[in-house]
Amino acid sequence: RYQSVAYEITDWTPVSSPAIVGQAAEFVAGAKNLIVTGSWDSIYTSANSGATWHRSIKGIRDGFRFLSIQAASDESLWAIASHTGVYKKSATDEMFSLVQPGTNFGSAALKGDSLAVITDYRVRMYNVITGAWGKTVNSPLYFIDDLVYANNGFFVSTKTTGVHRYIGTEWRTFNTGLTDLGIKGFGKTGDTLFVGTALGIFKTNTATAQWTSVPFATTGDP
Repeated sequence: RYQSVAYEITDWTPVSSPAIVGQAAEFVAGAKNLIVTGSWDSIYTSANSGATWHRSIKGIRDGFRFLSIQAASDESLWAIASHTGVYKKSATDEMFSLVQPGTNFGSAALKGDSLAVITDYRVRMYNVITGAWGKTVNSPLYFIDDLVYANNGFFVSTKTTGVHRYIGTEWRTFNTGLTDLGIKGFGKTGDTLFVGTALGIFKTNTATAQWTSVPFATTGDP
């Protein structure tokens, strides 16, 4: 059984090293003293709470941005690098190998053993266990960044045209109330979508597009 716990952090300590100084962390994950972070050129791990770092991914070239790294049911690892492609590392392999080359990749979570491979103007479903390609959804949208699943379809965020929903066989714009269409971050919790933009955070229910601003404190207590 899992339990959700929230903590209020009042003091932050910078954690870095010569290997990653000056690089923006695209994602960070941790457990106990282990920290994993992705930068433009690689994945770095620290086993001592950030005191020292080691480059941990071999075989991925010119990542530019690491969008995600995920584990499948067979314990293989799957990494998406925005400007070179989708990579796989089996449990017994020392290096990642390129599965799908390309540019302008977007990010999506594994759904079971299915990975949505997002490139320019299309979304293709790929079974990471069998290696079989499934349904292909052609898109009128350019620069899809992130995809989240919903009943009978999915939602995507874009760099310049906001949020869109694919349901059945058609795309629908999902931007009512959203005052900034340049999406910086995108996620889903239950039946609620969240976006981060230059104008702040917005949320809406997945059933209807009625985006509202989420107020938050920038200083002092939340």
